[in-house]
Amino acid sequence: MQQRFPDMHLPKIVMFYLHDADVRLRDTEYRRVQDDAVDALIAELEQGESPDAPSHSGCAFPLTWLAVAAVIALMALMALFDR
Repeated sequence: MQQRFPDMHLPKIVMFYLHDADVRLRDTEYRRVQDDAVDALIAELEQGESPDAPSHSGCAFPLTWLAVAAVIALMALMALFDR
C-alpha cells in the first residue's frame, strides 16, 4: 500500500491493526485492546478530530524533551565522576 500511495500516512493504530491480525486471532485480550483503540479512532474521526493528534504518537511528551533530559542526566553524571 505504501508503494501505491506514498503520500498517505496512516495512524499507527491502523498500521498495528493491519499488521497484527494473526496476534488478534490468538490473544483475545490483545484483540479487545486493538478493537477499542480502533473504535476510539473512528469516534474521533466522526467528530472531525485529526488522527495525527499527539495522543496517537505513541509518546506522552515531545521527543526533544527526552533528548534534553538525557543531556542533563549525562551532565550530572559527568559532574559526579569528575570529583
